[in-house]
Amino acid sequence: MVLARFGPESLPSTLPFLFIALGVTSFVVSLGYSVALGRLPRVPLFVGILAGTAALLVVERIGLAIGAGDLVPVLWLTVLASSGIGLTIAWTVGGAAFDARQAKRLFPLLTSAAIAGSFAGNLLAGPVAAVISVESLVVVQAVLLVLAAVLLARLPRPRPRPSVVAIRGSVVDDLRTGFDTVGRSPLMRLVALVYVLLAVLMFSVEFPFLIAASREFPDKVELATALGLLSTAVTATSFVLSLVVANRLYARLGVTAGALALPVVYLGGFVVW
Repeated sequence: MVLARFGPESLPSTLPFLFIALGVTSFVVSLGYSVALGRLPRVPLFVGILAGTAALLVVERIGLAIGAGDLVPVLWLTVLASSGIGLTIAWTVGGAAFDARQAKRLFPLLTSAAIAGSFAGNLLAGPVAAVISVESLVVVQAVLLVLAAVLLARLPRPRPRPSVVAIRGSVVDDLRTGFDTVGRSPLMRLVALVYVLLAVLMFSVEFPFLIAASREFPDKVELATALGLLSTAVTATSFVLSLVVANRLYARLGVTAGALALPVVYLGGFVVW
């Protein structure tokens, strides 16, 4: 929705560079997150990331309010990168907070709550944008990030486990070890290649769609409403499929077969597109 600030005419020349910058930014953020996760206490790290991102969003919104239009690409990158890191934090917290038995029972509930939150957020994006402006939606996101940080800080801490003293090298050594591990594993090399190809596929779909949507809805509030309604429909469809189809598919064919069906779904969707 921040893309509405560029205008339909400038999107074709601007959007490809934004996606390239997003790829570089996501790569750097992921590396930094991985290194920090192994060196810092997790709860203070997560709270700091969420609160720091919220503060950055507010500062960038203030910059837009005083006429710093050059901040629009930075704001777009911040919103998308923060969404990705927020999802990673959620899964990290879930994996650390529950054991295997608890996860089996509670993860479906937590996933349903996440889907419900996404449904409500996408559905309300248009009406809220009409009241406070499209640009101020990032302030709402900042408030939600702060609330998430507060809730995360109040989570009960797991019992400390006996720690094994480990000799830590430099950050560069840690990163090199990670790259070497991926390079030695045929499976991880394929996973890395698949992620690159999936990113290209997603760009091939999102690029023409966002341009067409911006031309169809030149008004920023109308564009935010349309994108919100579409995201709501996608979320609702995903919820129904996960509730009705996924469990039966896993029970009949197994989790591995269900996972292998996902590329077929991607291929079919791309052909329909």
